[in-house]
Amino acid sequence: MSSDHTRRKYVTEWTVIITISAQLVGRQQDFQAAKIPDSHPPCHLYLVSIRPRVSVSPESVEITKEAIRGIVRLQHGGEFEEHRFSIRNLESRDDIIWKSDWPYEDFRIEDMDGNSLLIGGVAQLAAIASEWPRTAADHEVVYIGQAFGREKERTAWDRLKRHETVQRILAETTPDKQVWLTLAAITDTNLSMDVSPESAEVSDEEDLAHGNLIMATFEQGTFKKRHAVALAEAGLIRMFEPHYNTRLKSKFPAGTLASLESVRPLDLSGVVIELQGWDIGMRYGSSVRKMNQLHFAGFMIHQDQGRSAPITLQPNDDLVVYREK
Repeated sequence: MSSDHTRRKYVTEWTVIITISAQLVGRQQDFQAAKIPDSHPPCHLYLVSIRPRVSVSPESVEITKEAIRGIVRLQHGGEFEEHRFSIRNLESRDDIIWKSDWPYEDFRIEDMDGNSLLIGGVAQLAAIASEWPRTAADHEVVYIGQAFGREKERTAWDRLKRHETVQRILAETTPDKQVWLTLAAITDTNLSMDVSPESAEVSDEEDLAHGNLIMATFEQGTFKKRHAVALAEAGLIRMFEPHYNTRLKSKFPAGTLASLESVRPLDLSGVVIELQGWDIGMRYGSSVRKMNQLHFAGFMIHQDQGRSAPITLQPNDDLVVYREK
């Protein structure tokens, strides 16, 4: 039993900071046609997004030894928004040919003998172009999920291969739009601690035991694989409020959610989610989040009176700290 002098009305609060980075982006047919490489860290999260169809008419393309230039078109209904684009000619030769079949959304660059030098989707040129329309890199996030489904799939692509919601999105998307898949990985996790007033008394020993439990769990390899993935999925959904997500969209962090039950014994006070899209040159947004390559959001996990908020960040993006009413 602790003596009275060890009991105090201050407690050490813990916030976990999770960084999520977009690793691979493509259409469903792109992933089906290519072998998905193993990544480290593994992609246990995915974002489903919608963006205008992007195409390049072969007649608009000009090739010099220095650059490949042309006109990229973004479709909006029956109209096309046109922009000039330029990418560096890595071959440094002008005896190469841009080839594309209608509707000109995919391309290949060949030499005079018909050998393919570069092949892919037009929209993916955004990652290497020196001139490219900013809006062509925008992804409207409509669904977010994690790899650990009921059948214990190991990666995001394993889950997406037969995901019913993704098939529904594909079926309901208008012809002028395309559905894109982003595989994302947790690339960093950190803990932040703060000593804050508490409404109930706590002993030094109890406070230390709680901190030791968090540190021990945080250092286990399973934290990033399970705990952090559950928190990251919930935080991303609450951040973007995607149209096709029903679970977690308005409930996190309150309520009884199976994916978060393993986290609750840690008694964390908050979580900060960071989503990075700049490594692949993509911007993400939704009806509640403006398009950006970098997003932050902070969340209270416990709403008990007297508990502190997560750490305050002042990023360039609009930081949102969610508190359940």
